[in-house]
Amino acid sequence: MCGICGKIEFSRAAIPEELLAEMASTITHRGPDATGIYSSEGVGLAQCRLSIIGLGSEGNPPLHNEDGSASIVFNGEVYNFREIRATLVSKGYSFYTGTDTEVVLRAYEAYGVDCLKVLNGMFAFVIWDNTEKKLFAARDRIGKKPFFYAHTDKTFIFGSEAKAILADPSFTPEADCVAIDAYLREGYVPSPLSAFKGINKLSPGSFLTCSFDGDLHVERYWCPPTETNHFSDYDETKEQLKSIFHDCVKRRMVADVPLGAFLSGGLDSGVMVATMAGISTQPVRTFSIGFEEAGYDELPYARQVAERYETEHNEFVVQMDSVDVLPKLVHHYNEPFSDSSSLPMYYVSKLTSGHLKVALTGDGGDENLAGYNRYRIISNYLRKSQKYRHVIPLLETARKGLSKMPHHRMMARCERGLGLLTLNLADRYRIFKSAGLKPAEKRWIYAESFRERISALSYADPMLNQQYDGGIDPVAWMMRDDQRYYLPDDLQVKADIASMANSLELRSPMLDYEFVEFCAKIPSAWKLRGGTGKHIFKDAFGELLPLEVLNKPKSGFRIPLGHWLRTGWKDMMRDVLLSPQARGRGLFRMGVIEEMIEDHISGRRNWQNRLWMLLWLELWFIEFIDRKYHA
Repeated sequence: MCGICGKIEFSRAAIPEELLAEMASTITHRGPDATGIYSSEGVGLAQCRLSIIGLGSEGNPPLHNEDGSASIVFNGEVYNFREIRATLVSKGYSFYTGTDTEVVLRAYEAYGVDCLKVLNGMFAFVIWDNTEKKLFAARDRIGKKPFFYAHTDKTFIFGSEAKAILADPSFTPEADCVAIDAYLREGYVPSPLSAFKGINKLSPGSFLTCSFDGDLHVERYWCPPTETNHFSDYDETKEQLKSIFHDCVKRRMVADVPLGAFLSGGLDSGVMVATMAGISTQPVRTFSIGFEEAGYDELPYARQVAERYETEHNEFVVQMDSVDVLPKLVHHYNEPFSDSSSLPMYYVSKLTSGHLKVALTGDGGDENLAGYNRYRIISNYLRKSQKYRHVIPLLETARKGLSKMPHHRMMARCERGLGLLTLNLADRYRIFKSAGLKPAEKRWIYAESFRERISALSYADPMLNQQYDGGIDPVAWMMRDDQRYYLPDDLQVKADIASMANSLELRSPMLDYEFVEFCAKIPSAWKLRGGTGKHIFKDAFGELLPLEVLNKPKSGFRIPLGHWLRTGWKDMMRDVLLSPQARGRGLFRMGVIEEMIEDHISGRRNWQNRLWMLLWLELWFIEFIDRKYHA
């Protein structure tokens, strides 16, 4: 695991190595073991290395082919690199390191852009092809590893994190209003947007090319599958599911350093640890996070799994005074990011990194196997819509009427409820799952000047362009939507940043693209049955876990956010959200923000998610915009 950055000057002016070193210094936490720089005519590449495979110095970045005609900076892991290497050796290619990075470079030599078809892993990389005078960059299918870039008429700049781009003094950070609006709806900034005007994120499963003429080409090479040809034999599929999951775990246990696992107390991580225990000849090392507050602590469930499989178990309890870490998190996340589970994710990564360099996680089970309760709830709304279809036109008229009324809590709830009955599946789903402000709340909270700034921009929100065409069943569509947006832009950002801030590599067996493609062929009725998700997965692996863990209601990686904002964090929240700087931004009606704060602190209404989202946004403005961030 590593951090990469670099720049092309279309004029072919030399890139100062001092600039590349400065850019790399902003992301050394991603790779503290070695830093390497490549600078040639108009091109500069840099990489910070976290050594996992091929630990010798010959693997230090950047790597080049034999004649120096191609160079690579690489972030990630390719799990099938040994098989690819053997194939390439049979074709006459030779290797001077034991790294997967060199295998990617040689695969590009052999196959060109089609090398992406043979890579199974998590990655973001850049290859400078000095023969073609062309930069080739790619991101893995699921979007485990990030890639930011800025393209102007003079330069192309890239980095694993936005702050590497901001280290270039030619770039002045400015907030992107469309991205901020999307963040306030979702709680994260969806790709290809970024929170910074002029910076984009390469979408998952995409590659780009850029040459000295400034021509930029972006193309998607993989999308979450929408299979319509499903498996027909349940018992046979269940056995195949067990086999492919075992293989995905096994290939992620290959490393030249010790590794362990995050153990949350839930189904997915429990099954993963059980599978690891069956593969490993040594006790698995497990790491768990808990809380003092009742109802949020899952340590007892994690302990049951740890005890059953005799793991070397480690625990940490997160306390309210962890507010001190917020500025550090804002700095590391680069963009506004209101998933509050980033806090425990940071601490479990910190705990683990004190022992290991690599850990496996259970991410991806919900999006592959219908684990979220919202899949069931939206399905119920669809059935109700069909039952009451004769009155839907009247209900839609009522909803549109409410949308034009001044904000009132009850009317806003009625508008949302009518929307869940009358809108198309895509709009229903996004209203329901949105972690941020609903349409009625935006009308209430947004300042007129902010609404005008957004409406003046013509950019089409990528998420709102994805509609349901009826080609697959609704549950499958919702899972595909999550795999395309929520999974890479929220869950994987959370995992990548929290772990890399602590120089820890995370690997997720359920995000192996072969596992994703296999699960897409499993009928939704085998995943969501009797109001319960992951039915076939529980049926296949249930015997591996204690019954209390297997039957535990899904709770997620929650923190006692509402209580903390009402007690120990309330003064900080007031100071940040009601500061002169916040008032001067012209984004919100400050009287509304004051009302929300006082309602929450008094207990009249729980605004925890909205206030947390606004708090993180203001802290981001302070860190990256007010200070005109440069390294």
